Amino acid sequence: MARKSMGLLDAIAWASLAARRLEGARASNFYYDPESGVLMIKIQGLEGLVVAEGGRRIHVSKRTATPKEYKPYPLVVLLRKRLRGQRISGVGLLGGDRIVRLSFPSGHSIVVELLPRGVIALLDPEGRVLASDKVLKARDRTVRPGAEYRPPPSRESLLLRVCSGGEVAPEDIVACAGSGRDLVRGLVRGCGVQGEAAEEALHRASVDPGSDPSSLSGESLERVVEALREVCSESYQGRGYLVRR
Repeated sequence: MARKSMGLLDAIAWASLAARRLEGARASNFYYDPESGVLMIKIQGLEGLVVAEGGRRIHVSKRTATPKEYKPYPLVVLLRKRLRGQRISGVGLLGGDRIVRLSFPSGHSIVVELLPRGVIALLDPEGRVLASDKVLKARDRTVRPGAEYRPPPSRESLLLRVCSGGEVAPEDIVACAGSGRDLVRGLVRGCGVQGEAAEEALHRASVDPGSDPSSLSGESLERVVEALREVCSESYQGRGYLVRR
């Protein structure tokens, strides 16, 4: 089943590639489609547009069509007022999680949250929200104009720990993967690993996806951890794979 939103590895790979492609490029205009919730950024010299949708995606699209009718949505008004004509000074992930940040020399930034219920927001140099595509009131935070921007609480996962360079022991995999009927499902549901990444890591580690995590040797689990590190490292290089059968 196709995923409906970008995962952590997708965000890492895209930000890594976009940093090379977009840093130093000038943002020449901004558009917003309220029906789809899509923000479009026109970049000087770039064929197509940067397309962002809170909670789902951010990528470069070859589409060039923009809304013909301009409506003064606060997000677009302030993006054009603050950032039109500025060069992108940085592209990266905020806190290492699925929050992409585009930074500008003025100190302003655009954050695109790819997490569930994610928002798109324009922040001032002090980190306060100037405008957002929607007002979000959650139990642990509020995103609205004038409020200090606080990202969603990071849900600790084994994949996030691996990709951030944290220590992961074989018993950590047993602890989080034990919630699944087998190892591959446990990695996905309990350890936060994307399905295709779990399959790839187990293939590289020569470990049966249908194994019971508690039955594996420490050596086998260490190979799984090392394979996950390899996949994370390749994502930071902007690498991905298309499998054709």
